[in-house]
Amino acid sequence: MPSRERHTCQRKPAPVCLIVSLVLLVGLLMFVVVYLTLDWQDIIGESSTQEPTDDDCSSKPTVVTDEAVMQRCNSSSNFSQAWSDAERNAGEPAHKYMEKHHSVAIYMYTQAANQDCRTSDYTGEHLRETAESHSFYFLLSEAIQVLKHSQVTCISTKYRTETLLNLTISNKHVRFNTFISGSDEWNFTRNASCFEVHTCFGADITRYSALKRNNQVLIPPYEIFQITDIETEAQRCKVIYRLKSDLHCVYDRDSNMLYPISALPVEGSLLIVTITCVIIVSLLLPFVIVKTLQHHKITVIYRSSSLHNTTYNPSGAVNYNAI
Repeated sequence: MPSRERHTCQRKPAPVCLIVSLVLLVGLLMFVVVYLTLDWQDIIGESSTQEPTDDDCSSKPTVVTDEAVMQRCNSSSNFSQAWSDAERNAGEPAHKYMEKHHSVAIYMYTQAANQDCRTSDYTGEHLRETAESHSFYFLLSEAIQVLKHSQVTCISTKYRTETLLNLTISNKHVRFNTFISGSDEWNFTRNASCFEVHTCFGADITRYSALKRNNQVLIPPYEIFQITDIETEAQRCKVIYRLKSDLHCVYDRDSNMLYPISALPVEGSLLIVTITCVIIVSLLLPFVIVKTLQHHKITVIYRSSSLHNTTYNPSGAVNYNAI
């Protein structure tokens, strides 16, 4: 009998260990929630203290205008021909939700033949009013948004314009007047304005571009930037502007205004996931504990009943009461 009792006692702590483990798990998750909450509040507090005006989307952004790009395919008479050429040469979509007209729009924008479609008789206002350009704008916007689903959130790229600009650090918000195509290459003439851009709304379009360059990035005109640094009389360019995407505001083309956007940080997303896990575990914990105790109770009763229905024979034989 002592050996059988000792065996039973060794098995009793199993449900207790399970319950303790679940309680510790909930405690650990709650600790992570508290830590992330405090950390997130510190980050937001520091951001609000250091840059209190970044959230202000009421001010008009400074528009970076590239005259060469403004004159690219502005003529509606050339639009149909350029689109037909792009349809023949554009590659098939290789990304999820990417459609043929998206790849055609990107190819048309980047194809070298578009450089010959410039005319000084058309301005940006004319381009904005044409039905073709209006549709083209939204096709490029859709293409960028589709590509963003499979790409890194933010991308660094380089861009240059032969138009000399006069921007300053005091410019709170800056945006490009049209779509801008950047790349990793620094094949710039020195008499130019250059940009090192950290974009969070732009997308890598290398696969669909007509240009043979590496890591081509298309930056939309609705993205707002902050000027973080200006380098003058550089060896590579007349002036180099370093831009960082402003995740607080976005430009609306139709209303010609800035609107605030909600960009949840990684810490906030992780906090939400952790809180969800705590809630799920907390709801399941009582059920698991009850089921574990019930199972343990049934096991103890069954073993106790088995012990009462048998007798121990010192000679090694077990005699059942039923015999």
